[in-house]
Amino acid sequence: MYGYNCNDTCSTHCQLSGMCDRKTGHCYCQVGWKPEKCDSTCDGHMYGINCTEKCGSCLNFKQCNHINGTCMKGCDMGFHGPSCIEECPKGSYGYNCQHNCSIHCQMSGMCDRKTGHCHCQVGWKPDTCDSPCLPGWYGPNCTIKCGANCNSCNRFNGDCEFGCKPGWNGLTCQNEYSENTYGLDCKQICGNCRNGEQCNHVNGSCPNGCDKGAIGVKCDIACHHGTYGYNCEDKCSINCRIPGRCDRVTGRCKGECKVGWKGQTCDTKCNGGKFGENCENDCGHCLHKEQCHYIDGTCSNGCNDGYQGIQCKNICSNNTYGSNCSLSCGNCLYVYGEQCHHVTGQCPRGCVSGFQGDFCVEENDLFLSSSEARCQLAAPLYSFISLFCVSVLIIVCLVIRVLRNHLPKCQHKQENEKTGNLSSSKISNIMYTGDICAYDEVGEVTKNPDYDELQ
Repeated sequence: MYGYNCNDTCSTHCQLSGMCDRKTGHCYCQVGWKPEKCDSTCDGHMYGINCTEKCGSCLNFKQCNHINGTCMKGCDMGFHGPSCIEECPKGSYGYNCQHNCSIHCQMSGMCDRKTGHCHCQVGWKPDTCDSPCLPGWYGPNCTIKCGANCNSCNRFNGDCEFGCKPGWNGLTCQNEYSENTYGLDCKQICGNCRNGEQCNHVNGSCPNGCDKGAIGVKCDIACHHGTYGYNCEDKCSINCRIPGRCDRVTGRCKGECKVGWKGQTCDTKCNGGKFGENCENDCGHCLHKEQCHYIDGTCSNGCNDGYQGIQCKNICSNNTYGSNCSLSCGNCLYVYGEQCHHVTGQCPRGCVSGFQGDFCVEENDLFLSSSEARCQLAAPLYSFISLFCVSVLIIVCLVIRVLRNHLPKCQHKQENEKTGNLSSSKISNIMYTGDICAYDEVGEVTKNPDYDELQ
């Protein structure tokens, strides 16, 4: 008895049956019982004294006998003996080592002790090497497939023992008859298979279809009108000069392309600034350098600055420039036949008097100021010139007057010297008539006049 008030009974599986520690109930257990109270049998694949021994490889991993460790239902694969702790001897395998390894293993009679697997001799089927290769297979472990063209093959070396299918030859029937022939005795000629491939050596069909210009299973029929290319899958372009007529191989149009189209197959519109027949004409100056119409060369969105016309090939004229030739040239200085630049509007030789700037539309303030100053100086200058002319005229008149006055006196003096009859006193009288100076001299009447004296 043990425990509180000695209410518990010691296990009968203690070595000294019924004898245990009076406090804890612990005791030394009999074989096959779990310490410390010895009240349950060994488990967890353990057995023996205090359950310290490990069970062997019992069938399906069952618990061995808790006392002696024997496997009551036999051993798992690869082991034998009462406790299943002994490995299968060489040449045997499986549950309780009841099977013998195949003699067709590479190392005869040697195999895996659990599964019986081994590397088979040539011609035998894995994994236990106890069956020959299935039909259609040969070689080590029967891993190589017989040639597809064999009627049958040897399971050891793969040779086609009963010959090849039509169109093939060689030990394993791996070689096709070539030289572009097929059929019985290879007497028939292959058609136009794609890229010149060999046709099927038996029926003459082309494995990857027909080459350009041919159609049919054997690729021996020419493309019908209006088709071309591989298997005649492409249609001749409607943009050919003769619609739907082209070379059955290349698709090249007969008679070239319609106006506005280009390329060997006439499937590309004129581009790159070209249009018209054979795309030989240059587009004009379309807005933003857009492509003109591929047929007639018209510019659908208008012209670049400085050009006009439906094809934008005419430069601005009549003293206009810019977008749609809508701007007027400035006050440019021209040689006959010139105008401002048709794009920028700049004047080629500068501006006429009174204007300035690249476009000659700005008035020249310096020129206007100079003109006003000249006008202000003109009046005094003209007055001075007029007075000067009048003064010169007066002086000339005075000079003439003096000369006329001096000449008669000289003549009169000479006459007096000759006659001696003139008196010494003279009275000069100057007479003016208009603007002509005239002189008259009146002498004193001598006492001996030339006339008779009146009585």
